[in-house]
Amino acid sequence: MLLAKDAVNQLKSGWNLVAVGESKTPGLYNSAAGGDLNTLWTWEPTQSKWYFYAPSLATQGGTALTNYISNHGFKDFTTTGKTLGLGIGFWVNRL
Repeated sequence: MLLAKDAVNQLKSGWNLVAVGESKTPGLYNSAAGGDLNTLWTWEPTQSKWYFYAPSLATQGGTALTNYISNHGFKDFTTTGKTLGLGIGFWVNRL
């Protein structure tokens, strides 16, 4: 299932609990959502930690995003190969 334009338009400003039907990186999800996400989070229950993604930090390039994740004790989607997809609910904060 692709991220349908009408489903993206249903996202409200603020917090939204979301799921998608195909494997997608947080960056690709942000692009499909119009590039206006503030943050994206999903819970890792086995390690009791949050996966975290912030497009604003990712676009800074270099290690801005990975440094932030490391400094705050979060998990990194990219370094672990974690994607969004079937069976994974996630929170997005939309601008």
